[in-house]
Amino acid sequence: MAEEFLRQLTKSKPTELPEDDRQCMICQHQYGMIGPASEWEHPIWLPCCKRHVGNKCIETWLAPSKEAQDSCPHCRNTLFILEPLYPSSRFSVRYFVMDRLRLYGYTLQERGWQFNREQATLMPAEGAMAAAGLVSRQVLSSRRQPSFSSLLHRNAYVENVAYAISSLELREKVLYYTSVVEGVQLPSFHPLQPMGGIQEAEFLNQLDRLGAFDEFSEWMSSEGLQKIEVWRLLRREGKAYQVVTHAGGRRVGNWFSF
Repeated sequence: MAEEFLRQLTKSKPTELPEDDRQCMICQHQYGMIGPASEWEHPIWLPCCKRHVGNKCIETWLAPSKEAQDSCPHCRNTLFILEPLYPSSRFSVRYFVMDRLRLYGYTLQERGWQFNREQATLMPAEGAMAAAGLVSRQVLSSRRQPSFSSLLHRNAYVENVAYAISSLELREKVLYYTSVVEGVQLPSFHPLQPMGGIQEAEFLNQLDRLGAFDEFSEWMSSEGLQKIEVWRLLRREGKAYQVVTHAGGRRVGNWFSF
């Protein structure tokens, strides 16, 4: 888990940092100079507190032998969820996946998924920003949404879509394992691995049973689209289906991105 988290951190140039952020908070050595381990220290940006830390020092800080291996050395916020060998039950798998989603700023509330960019401690996955940029251009060329009012608005939209794309598989897994807990027979797989072709085919059937494609029936009919094609288009935008139970037991499902 530490290796996965470190790979996603942004590297910075020492000359581009403010004067008060040009030395490592752990070893106190200037960036671009040889640190206590006789290796060059380069600044790494921590998304939780918007501060920098030396790349070698943060690797040591997050080493498995350290007690504080999942916390930020500055603000002490949790940087990532420590990975168990394997969740022990179908219930713990679901909550294990939901814990990982919190790193991308997603929490499952009574009314469905809620996204808070400020609570995210992970950056969007590699390639997600480029995919989100493509989505934004498609939105601009369609009639589904008015033009963005400013470049800042568009950039915020692209970043939010990037988080939605990065967290898509995890949000789908929450519904997948929720369905299993409720007694639906779906093929199992490790929660940290992507769904294979068999799992995706069975999950598509489960989405159909839940009525996930009912709202697109006219569009599918007019365009000659199959359910799997609609699903692929929605996934491309980072949209995952989620069912929530309201007071009185009424179950409502919707497609959500951010």
